[in-house]
Amino acid sequence: MKKTLLLGLITFLYFNVNAQTITKKSAIGISIGPSFPLGDFGDKDISNENSGLAKIGGFLGIDYSYTFSKYFGGIVSLQGRLHSVDENALSAYAVPDGTGASLSMKTTAWKTGSIMAGIFHTVPLTKNEKLNFEVRALAGLQSTSSPKIDVNVFIPGMGSFNSSQESTSVNSFTYSLGMAFKYSLDNRMALKLGGDYNGAQPKFSTYSYPADAPVEQEVKQSTGAFNLAIGLSIGF
Repeated sequence: MKKTLLLGLITFLYFNVNAQTITKKSAIGISIGPSFPLGDFGDKDISNENSGLAKIGGFLGIDYSYTFSKYFGGIVSLQGRLHSVDENALSAYAVPDGTGASLSMKTTAWKTGSIMAGIFHTVPLTKNEKLNFEVRALAGLQSTSSPKIDVNVFIPGMGSFNSSQESTSVNSFTYSLGMAFKYSLDNRMALKLGGDYNGAQPKFSTYSYPADAPVEQEVKQSTGAFNLAIGLSIGF
């Protein structure tokens, strides 16, 4: 009887321990959080011709990962970001005081969408490997849409004057370097908290319409940003 109970206990412990250490080869993850524009992309100085005037925006990422070995794997990531334009910075183009003139403007947002592939490495931080540190590097293609800007100036006795810059979409190379803390809830689900730097240098042909005279310009705009995100990963 004692041998039967002992054998049953050992069998239970064996399967229970192994159930907690099962590693799923594939996983789908989703993450969301704020995106902080860096460098020229977030510069609000309109005298800087490379400033993007981008404000803090939002980030969404959907990942598929596959584990090659215990601590290394590959990843494919779909990511999107949205950054509104700082209209207060644009209002520096003020109309002369005392003329009764007024200025109004409307802008859309910077929009980026990318598909990237790369590798990741996991470093266990606890003996039971429930808490891990993950680093990853990815590269791929980014689609970037510049904001549309409409400016209207009204001068009493003279009327209204309009100027606009059209939105343009282009594709460019992009890369991402990131790190995250990953905590396993069970053998399938994990919570992640991390940050990624995303860099790209899309080149636009922009069209402005001051006084109904189209002007074309070639503009190379950095869209560098740091994405801070929380996410959920589900293995299968």
